[in-house]
Amino acid sequence: MSGPSSKPPYRVFSRFYDQIAAPLRAPNLRARAKIKILSPLLESPTRNSEPLLICDLCCGTGTSAFEFARRGMRVYAVDGSRDMLKVARAKFAKARVQVRTIHADMRKFRLPEPVDLITCEFDAINHLKRKGDLKAVAQSVARALKPGGMFFFDANTQRAFERLWVANWIQEGDGFFMAARGGYNRKRNKGWTELNWFLPQRSGGWRRFIERYEEVAWTKAETAAALASAGLRVRGRWDLVQFAGRAPWAMPACRYFWLAEKQK
Repeated sequence: MSGPSSKPPYRVFSRFYDQIAAPLRAPNLRARAKIKILSPLLESPTRNSEPLLICDLCCGTGTSAFEFARRGMRVYAVDGSRDMLKVARAKFAKARVQVRTIHADMRKFRLPEPVDLITCEFDAINHLKRKGDLKAVAQSVARALKPGGMFFFDANTQRAFERLWVANWIQEGDGFFMAARGGYNRKRNKGWTELNWFLPQRSGGWRRFIERYEEVAWTKAETAAALASAGLRVRGRWDLVQFAGRAPWAMPACRYFWLAEKQK
């Protein structure tokens, strides 16, 4: 096995993200279907006889954007990782699904037109570097929404870092073996995860790559204040465990779904 090599975030992860994330999608799909304020918006591909306009912010490999577009909605897929967008574009092209992709930072993204709904799921919003960055995201979201438009996102809490992120775990899939270790830096109030990838080489043996990710969390009051500062009114907050079924990794008060509305 060759020595470890550091990679920019998502360079390796983007290749195997769908395999790793697939089992974790169920609570989000249930939340979309069961949150009564949100579900009517997603049940119909049109609004006022026009296609529903959706932006999947931090779209990753584009699975959600793909699902929305396949149902007849007009979709923008925004992500700050070129590697993730590369996988997403290939997915859209293979299925001949029309999705417009945009490479942009979530704190300052802009859309060509205002949309009805912005989604930002799978703790993507926690990947901001500083607590204060949440206000910038909220402002960019508000600018991109139509009056009365909705912002649906989920976010990890400090409890998640303290209880869940401190574990080590391994996973093997098609073309990879991955060992992860995580922790919580109380002084910096950040959770972190280090992914050690072992990829088979054509010449035989394995090559090790390391990617490290950090996440920041906000309290309920801090999140509500950031949204309000951008003119986004909180319509509800739901604990992920309400939609997690028997998932062994789901713990109360570790991740919440939020829904906010742009003031008319």
